[in-house]
Amino acid sequence: MFRHITVPTILPTVVVVTTYMVINALKVFDIVFVSGNAEANGTEVIAERMIRWFFIGDNNGRGVAIAVVLFVAVILVMVWNVSRFREQEAIR
Repeated sequence: MFRHITVPTILPTVVVVTTYMVINALKVFDIVFVSGNAEANGTEVIAERMIRWFFIGDNNGRGVAIAVVLFVAVILVMVWNVSRFREQEAIR
Protein backbone atom coordinates (compact mmCIF):
# COMPACT_ATOMS: atom_id res chain seq x y z
CA MET A 1 0.00 0.00 0.00
CA PHE A 2 2.84 2.40 0.83
CA ARG A 3 4.64 1.76 -2.48
CA HIS A 4 1.57 1.95 -4.72
CA ILE A 5 -0.48 4.68 -3.02
CA THR A 6 1.60 6.84 -0.70
CA VAL A 7 4.80 7.16 -2.73
CA PRO A 8 3.09 8.25 -5.99
CA THR A 9 1.07 10.77 -4.02
CA ILE A 10 4.07 12.50 -2.45
CA LEU A 11 6.52 11.98 -5.33
CA PRO A 12 6.12 15.47 -6.87
CA THR A 13 6.85 17.07 -3.52
CA VAL A 14 9.86 14.84 -2.95
CA VAL A 15 11.25 15.72 -6.39
CA VAL A 16 10.86 19.47 -5.83
CA VAL A 17 12.46 19.34 -2.39
CA THR A 18 15.32 17.17 -3.67
CA THR A 19 15.96 19.57 -6.54
CA TYR A 20 15.92 22.52 -4.18
CA MET A 21 18.39 20.83 -1.86
CA VAL A 22 20.75 19.92 -4.72
CA ILE A 23 20.79 23.52 -5.91
CA ASN A 24 21.40 24.80 -2.39
CA ALA A 25 24.21 22.29 -1.90
CA LEU A 26 25.86 23.52 -5.10
CA LYS A 27 25.54 27.15 -4.08
CA VAL A 28 26.51 26.87 -0.40
CA PHE A 29 29.38 29.19 0.21
CA ASP A 30 28.80 31.66 3.00
CA ILE A 31 28.46 29.22 5.90
CA VAL A 32 31.59 27.26 5.00
CA PHE A 33 33.60 30.38 4.19
CA VAL A 34 32.73 32.14 7.44
CA SER A 35 32.93 29.14 9.74
CA GLY A 36 36.40 27.89 8.96
CA ASN A 37 39.64 27.76 7.10
CA ALA A 38 39.79 25.28 4.23
CA GLU A 39 43.45 24.39 4.76
CA ALA A 40 43.10 23.78 8.51
CA ASN A 41 39.72 22.03 8.57
CA GLY A 42 39.71 20.33 5.19
CA THR A 43 36.31 21.81 4.35
CA GLU A 44 36.08 23.39 0.94
CA VAL A 45 33.13 23.66 -1.40
CA ILE A 46 33.18 24.38 -5.10
CA ALA A 47 32.13 28.02 -4.69
CA GLU A 48 34.90 28.62 -2.16
CA ARG A 49 37.47 27.20 -4.54
CA MET A 50 36.09 29.44 -7.28
CA ILE A 51 36.50 32.54 -5.09
CA ARG A 52 39.93 31.44 -3.92
CA TRP A 53 41.24 30.86 -7.45
CA PHE A 54 39.65 33.92 -9.02
CA PHE A 55 40.26 36.60 -6.41
CA ILE A 56 43.02 35.35 -4.13
CA GLY A 57 45.14 33.07 -6.31
CA ASP A 58 44.96 35.19 -9.46
CA ASN A 59 43.94 32.20 -11.58
CA ASN A 60 41.14 33.95 -13.42
CA GLY A 61 40.64 31.22 -16.01
CA ARG A 62 40.16 28.47 -13.45
CA GLY A 63 37.82 30.59 -11.35
CA VAL A 64 35.67 31.43 -14.35
CA ALA A 65 35.64 27.80 -15.47
CA ILE A 66 34.33 26.70 -12.08
CA ALA A 67 31.70 29.46 -12.18
CA VAL A 68 30.52 28.33 -15.60
CA VAL A 69 30.39 24.66 -14.56
CA LEU A 70 28.43 25.58 -11.42
CA PHE A 71 26.05 27.74 -13.46
CA VAL A 72 25.45 25.00 -16.03
CA ALA A 73 24.86 22.40 -13.31
CA VAL A 74 22.26 24.58 -11.60
CA ILE A 75 20.56 25.39 -14.91
CA LEU A 76 20.36 21.71 -15.85
CA VAL A 77 18.77 20.81 -12.54
CA MET A 78 16.30 23.68 -12.87
CA VAL A 79 15.34 22.72 -16.44
CA TRP A 80 14.77 19.16 -15.33
CA ASN A 81 12.66 20.39 -12.42
CA VAL A 82 10.52 22.66 -14.63
CA SER A 83 9.95 19.92 -17.20
CA ARG A 84 8.96 17.51 -14.45
CA PHE A 85 6.57 20.11 -13.03
CA ARG A 86 4.97 20.67 -16.45
CA GLU A 87 4.49 16.92 -16.89
CA GLN A 88 2.77 16.73 -13.52
CA GLU A 89 0.52 19.67 -14.37
CA ALA A 90 -0.43 18.10 -17.71
CA ILE A 91 -1.56 14.95 -15.91
CA ARG A 92 -3.79 16.96 -13.57
